[in-house]
Formats: sequence, structure tokens, C-alpha cells
Amino acid sequence: MKIFLSLCFWLTLCFLGKGQERYVISIADKGALLGNNVYNIYEDKQGYIWIAGNAGLLKFDATDYIPYRCNEQSSLAGSCINQDKYGRIWYENFDGYLFYVVNNVMKPLKQKNVFDFIPFGFLKNHLITVHKKGLDIYDLKTLKKIYTNNTSSPAIYSPLDCTNVL
Repeated sequence: MKIFLSLCFWLTLCFLGKGQERYVISIADKGALLGNNVYNIYEDKQGYIWIAGNAGLLKFDATDYIPYRCNEQSSLAGSCINQDKYGRIWYENFDGYLFYVVNNVMKPLKQKNVFDFIPFGFLKNHLITVHKKGLDIYDLKTLKKIYTNNTSSPAIYSPLDCTNVL
């Protein structure tokens, strides 16, 4: 009988006890995404959430969505958000152009011969991009191009995985 009463007590406590409510933020409620397509979500080293979609690059600071734009953008939609070792946020639009955010300002990387959306990559102190004639390697600190490998077929290069710093 003691076991039965003890079991009834614990079962009653389990059903009456209230657990912690789930904490959910609905991004649709914010209205800032300007579309339902999200292609990439990235959390930076400071804890901000970056979102890439049809509306371009947005930063969520737990309260507001902050859009990042610059006049040189050929299109807003893109993906491949990453952060370099200098704290800059990088983003590539679907036309293949790279942009970075420094001091809350989006700036374009000076590129020639952009091929298409082929994800970029970081390798130690370098930024590597693929273009229609080959690949370019930039010094990550100065953003100056330090090497170009031209070839007649860009297909020999496989796209670098943009979600991991190599």
C-alpha cells in the first residue's frame, strides 16, 4: 500500500508540476526579412545573428534587424556568411560579388572576372575566391590581391566550403 500511495503522489506531482516555458523568437513577427527566403544564418563571435536572404544581409541584435547595403551591390540576395580573424563579416551575393562589414558599414571587395556564386574560403591569413579565369588569393589583413592563377577552365577548382574557416 505504501508503494501505491508513493507512486500516486509522484505521478500527481509530475502531472501538476509546471516545467519551464520554451523561449522562442518568431522572426516572422519582426517583419524585417522582407521575404520568406533565408539562405544562411550565422552567429558571430560577439553573439550577433546574421541572416542572408532575398532582402540581403541583416544583423539581428536580439531586438532589431539591421540591414546592410552598399551602392555597389548588383543584387541583394546571397549567402555564405562568415567572419574572418579580424572580426569582419563576409557575405557573397548570388551574382558572385563579395562584401564585408567593418565598423557597421558594408564595403565591396574589389574583384574582376566574377564568375558566378562560388563560395569563398579563408586559409590562414588569406581569402581565396574563384572567378571565370581561375582563382585569386588576397592578403586577409590588407585585402590586396597577392596571387592570381589564370586558366581557361575554372571547373578544375572545386568550391571551397564557406561555412568553415580552413
